[in-house]
Amino acid sequence: MSLRRILPFLLALAIIAHAQFYDVSIVRANDSNVSSLVYDINSTSYKDSSLANPAMMLRICTASSSDLLHKYVALAYADGFDGKYIVLEDAPIQVQNVTPSGCALVPAEISSFKAWYPSIPYVFIANNPSLSGASRWKLSRLRGWMEGDYGVNLSLAGNSVNVTVVNDTDENGTDIVPDVDYLVVGLMRPDFTTMDTAISAPNQTDTLNSDGGAYHVLVNGIGPAFPPYVKILTPQPTIYDTTQLPFTYIMLADNDINNCWYVLDGHQVGMPDCTIAYILNVQNGTHVLVLYGNDTNGTIASDQVVFTVNYKKPELPGTPDAPVNGQVTPVVPPGPPSPYFSIEPPDITVVMDYPNDGVSNFSLVSNVEVDDVQCFVRGDFENYTTVTLDSGSVPANGSISGTITVSMGPDETLDYNGGLSGSLQCVGNTAPSLTSSTMANVYLIINKPVLQIQNATISGQAGNFLNASSFITNVGSGNSTFVNITAVVVNYPGLVSVEYLPQTLPNGQTDSARFVLNVAPGMEPGVYDVQVDFYENGRAMGSGYIVLTVLAPNSKPTELISCTMSDPAWTLLILLLGVIVSMIVFTKVHDQQQENAEKPRKWKRGDKDD
Repeated sequence: MSLRRILPFLLALAIIAHAQFYDVSIVRANDSNVSSLVYDINSTSYKDSSLANPAMMLRICTASSSDLLHKYVALAYADGFDGKYIVLEDAPIQVQNVTPSGCALVPAEISSFKAWYPSIPYVFIANNPSLSGASRWKLSRLRGWMEGDYGVNLSLAGNSVNVTVVNDTDENGTDIVPDVDYLVVGLMRPDFTTMDTAISAPNQTDTLNSDGGAYHVLVNGIGPAFPPYVKILTPQPTIYDTTQLPFTYIMLADNDINNCWYVLDGHQVGMPDCTIAYILNVQNGTHVLVLYGNDTNGTIASDQVVFTVNYKKPELPGTPDAPVNGQVTPVVPPGPPSPYFSIEPPDITVVMDYPNDGVSNFSLVSNVEVDDVQCFVRGDFENYTTVTLDSGSVPANGSISGTITVSMGPDETLDYNGGLSGSLQCVGNTAPSLTSSTMANVYLIINKPVLQIQNATISGQAGNFLNASSFITNVGSGNSTFVNITAVVVNYPGLVSVEYLPQTLPNGQTDSARFVLNVAPGMEPGVYDVQVDFYENGRAMGSGYIVLTVLAPNSKPTELISCTMSDPAWTLLILLLGVIVSMIVFTKVHDQQQENAEKPRKWKRGDKDD
C-alpha cells in the first residue's frame, strides 16, 4: 500500500494507548553510541570516566515526549519485571528535558557498580522518586552490557532451589575478586518474570521457591544462555478502523539478537532492524501476525497476535485532491537512531531572517533499500513547513537529500509566538507490508526586526514650515530587514506630514525619518509633544516624539536633531569637533607665547641701537 494514501485519522488512538513504549540504552556521553562496559581493574568498579570507561548516559526514547518528561529514572540491580531490587543511584534522577523526537539523555552514575562483576542492571521509570509502580527495562547486549559471567552451585529439594554463588570471571574468562558483599540472586521464568529472589553474598547459600515451574537462575540479572524474549505490544487482539497500524514490540536476549522477522498471514518478511518500531500496512479482514527473534546461539523465540481491520473510507470534502482538515500523518515510537535508516544530522536548525523563508538541508541514509519515502515536520510551525526530497527511494548503502522550508508571510512571521521545537519524521517501505520510521529534532529560529527610535527636537515661529528628522535603527536579530516601514502621526492632525521613510532597513543599520511641520499662524507659543508611531507591515514597532517649541513672535528659531552618545556617527562628530577646538586653542596659546617671548628681545635691541 502506498504511503501517499495515508488516512486522516491514522494511528492517533493507537499511539495514545501505547504511549509508555520505552527504548533504553547505555551510551557514551561524548557521542551517544551504545557501549558495552568492561570492569576497570584499577578502580575495582565500572566507574565512569575511569581508565576503562568514558562518561556514560542513559538514552531513553518514547513515543511521546510528554510521556517521559518529569519521570524519575534509576539504575538498579533487579531480577526481572517485579520482585526485589537494589537502586545503584544515590537517588532517582528526574528527566528535565526531552527532545521533540521523544528521546532524553540522563546521566548514568555507574561508579557504584561494585557488586560482583558482571552486573546487568534494569532501568526503572516511575512517576515518583520512591519508584513505586515503576516500569522495568532490562538491558540486553544491544542496549549496553557489562560483560562476564558467574559460577553457581545448585541443589534441589522439591520446589526449593538452593543457590550458592562461588566465582565470577571477566570478559576474558579470568577470575576476579568481588569488591562488595551483596548480590541479587533470583529464579526467572522463561518469559523474564520473577519467581523468587534473595539478597545474597559470595559463598552464601539461599533457598528460593520455584513453584514447580521452569526457571533460570540469575545473579545480578545474568545467567546461563536462555532463549530470547519476544513480545508484540501492538497491534493487539482487537478491531482497528485503520489499515496502517503501529508495529511495536519488546525483543530482549542475554545473547545478542542476530536477526528477526515476522510472518503476516503466511507471508514471511525480514526486518532490517530489531530494535525500532514500524508501521504495518494491512487490508480489511482478520490477520495473524507472528514475530520471531533469533539470538547469536541460534535460539529462536516468537510471539503471536490475531487482530481484525474493519476500515471504512471516509468521504473527503471538495475535490479528490483537497486536503483534509486535521489530517494526521503516521507516528511510531522513535527509538534510538537506526544504523540502517536514519536522518543526518539528528538535530536540524532552520533560520528565518524576516521577511525571508527559512531553509535547511538534511540527508536520509540507509543500509537497505527503502521505497516510497516521505518526510514531514511536526510542531507548532508544521503548517508553514514543506519537506522536499530529491528522490522517493533510498538505495541500499546509499543516501538521498532533503530540504526543510519554513515559509510565513510577513504578518505571520511578525505575529508568530508559537513553539520553536519540532521533529522531522521520515517513513518508507522496506516491504509492501512494512514501513520504517526515523526521526530527528527540528529547531526554528525566527530573526525579527526591532526598531529603535530617537526623538527629534525643533523650534520655530507660528506660520512657518519646519523640517524635522528622527534617527531610526534596526536593532533586531540575525539578518532581519525592515521592508515596509510606515509612520502615523497620532496627535495634532494636520501639523505633521511624512516626507521620507527608508524603503529597507537591514539589521544594524541606521537611517532617518524626515517630517515637515506646518506650524499654523496664530498657534499658541509653547512646547508640543507630537507622537509618531512606526509600523512594519502594519505591525506596531514603537513610538517616537517630535518635541516642537512654538516661539513667540520675533524670537530666534532653531532646528535641533537630538542624538545619543551611543550613535557612532555623532560620537565621531563630537570627537572631531573636540580635536578641532583643541587645535585652535593650542595655536592661540602658542602664538601668545611667541609674542610674549619676542617683546623683551625687541626692547633690548632698541636700547642697544640708542
